[in-house]
Amino acid sequence: GCLEKLKSLSSLNLTFYCCNTNFTQANLIQFLAFLGKKTSLRDLTLRFPGCTKIITDDLIESFGELFVGLKELENFGLNFSSCTELTDKGIEELAVKMKALEKVQRVNLDFGRCDGVKGGSVEKLIRSFENLKQLRLAVVELRGCRELDKEEVKKALESSQNNLKFKLTVHYEKFVSKTKKDLSPKKNSNKK
Repeated sequence: GCLEKLKSLSSLNLTFYCCNTNFTQANLIQFLAFLGKKTSLRDLTLRFPGCTKIITDDLIESFGELFVGLKELENFGLNFSSCTELTDKGIEELAVKMKALEKVQRVNLDFGRCDGVKGGSVEKLIRSFENLKQLRLAVVELRGCRELDKEEVKKALESSQNNLKFKLTVHYEKFVSKTKKDLSPKKNSNKK
């Protein structure tokens, strides 16, 4: 089809509004396989807001084929906000698959309002970021996950702080988590 004509595609920012269409998991798997062959892609953002019938833990397996083919990818974003069928199991699977993104410098992952996310996967996700040698910035959105264990997230962040070679920001409450640079004690310039 018309996607085949995009041979030199270097950047793609696409939002899927799945809830009101006949778009299926099979369609998405086919699309991801197509994108995985576009080795010239450098920037990729895919959004699936509220696609509860399509984005599931089992579907995350399909992202592996996509990641293996994207050897030149530098900037990467996935938005699974309000995909309530996605759980820690799916995030852990995504963490494993992301190892193939050898040149990625920026990652932005949105799992906000994914009620199946409890937080046990956060440490594994952060560890997967550590394997991405070119990574400079990682942002993870977890706000609105009703079952999220905030203590589990804090523990994962604290255990990884000394190993980070990139800036990490995790949104999981009304405030933003502290990254490696932010954890240094602040000097009070108002002291006399």
